[in-house]
Amino acid sequence: MFEDGKVSHFPHIYLRDNCPCKSCFDKGAGQRLTYNPVYNGFTKAAIKTARINGDNNVSIEWLNDDQHTSSIFQLDWLKANRFHTKYDDETKTIERRLWDSKIKDELPEFDFNHIISDNLMLYKWLRCVMETGIARVVNIPDGDGQLYKIADQVSHLRRSCYGTTFKVQNKGDHVTTIAYKSGGIAMHTDLSYYTNVPGVSSL
Repeated sequence: MFEDGKVSHFPHIYLRDNCPCKSCFDKGAGQRLTYNPVYNGFTKAAIKTARINGDNNVSIEWLNDDQHTSSIFQLDWLKANRFHTKYDDETKTIERRLWDSKIKDELPEFDFNHIISDNLMLYKWLRCVMETGIARVVNIPDGDGQLYKIADQVSHLRRSCYGTTFKVQNKGDHVTTIAYKSGGIAMHTDLSYYTNVPGVSSL
């Protein structure tokens, strides 16, 4: 049981496969050296003893292990890498909102400056996009590059057939995509015919 009151169970092979000792883990590279428990001969390893030490770690003594007999895990690592249940993370439950005629009057709005400076507002904006599928960002400063400031708070921008970013503007009716023509564009799903469709499109 952790200090937050939650109880976690760790399969012994999961712990053995993630042993952080020097012979199992390269700290500089941040990578395991024993990549497959079947090939490394510790599938039958079992825990003989496990105890919490005073310096915030758990010591495990192994049986039937061809590599070594003990592992030490930091409690913080165990907490960060514990298995999730439906009670662990309330943010995992996303209820989708289907659009109807009310959406035009209830379009969610978020302030640009709040999104890029406040992690809680960033989370609320992202959750809104996941639930509603759309959100308007207001008070965006003039000038190019503002989209990058928002994207940098979340992930990276993916390139499409239009480039990484592009300007939606009237280029005349001779062009071959409606994004550059003079007519209006209603709400829609973009590039859904791609094998790897966009996650979020920002306009």
